[in-house]
Amino acid sequence: MQDEAKRVAERFQPLFDNGLLDVKFFVPKPEVCSLPEILEEAIKIQETISAGKTRVVETIDRDFQHTSFDASF
Repeated sequence: MQDEAKRVAERFQPLFDNGLLDVKFFVPKPEVCSLPEILEEAIKIQETISAGKTRVVETIDRDFQHTSFDASF
C-alpha cells in the first residue's frame, strides 16, 4: 500500500503546486473496499487522464472553463 500512496502523493502534489484546489473521491463504505483498492483505482483514473482517454461530457461540462491536469503520470 505504501507504493500506491506514494504514487498518488507524487501525482497530486505537483498539481496542487500548480493550482489544483481539491480532489474528491466518492467511495463506498469501508467494509466494501479497502484503502489500497481506493488508491489503486485513483492511480488507474490518473493514468487514463494522462493518456488522453477522456472526453468532455457536454451535458455537464459545456458551460465550465476547462482546465486539464493531464501531465504525464
